[in-house]
Amino acid sequence: RGSRSIGSWIDDLEATVSAIADAIASHDIVLLTGGVSKGQYDYVPAALKQAGVAEVFHGVAQKPGKPFWFGRSPLATVFGLPGNPVSTHTVFRRYVAPFIRQHLGQSPDLVQQKGEGFDEFNEVLSRARVIGAEN
Repeated sequence: RGSRSIGSWIDDLEATVSAIADAIASHDIVLLTGGVSKGQYDYVPAALKQAGVAEVFHGVAQKPGKPFWFGRSPLATVFGLPGNPVSTHTVFRRYVAPFIRQHLGQSPDLVQQKGEGFDEFNEVLSRARVIGAEN
């Protein structure tokens, strides 16, 4: 069903529900960043519920990335990633990328990048660890 950015919208529950409903109607996999914690203006979990997405889990025992949200609707699989850039990257690499690769019929293992400048990146990546957090 294609791939595109659904853009950004104001911190408002109705606007969030509308943007999410549009994304779910036109995509198999929806990735959202930010607004998934439990703060006053973190509307994504409530908006997902109103848009008909069933929560599978909300929160993982890891740092960074604890407020990660995952759910499904009849039309789409939805990932709600934390807004912090490091948390977003960590959650994407650990959970989302393997899911997408498997969804495409590929091995869920991430393939290291090849080419000039990637040797150092791959070395750092091979040493990176996500720390399990205490509840």
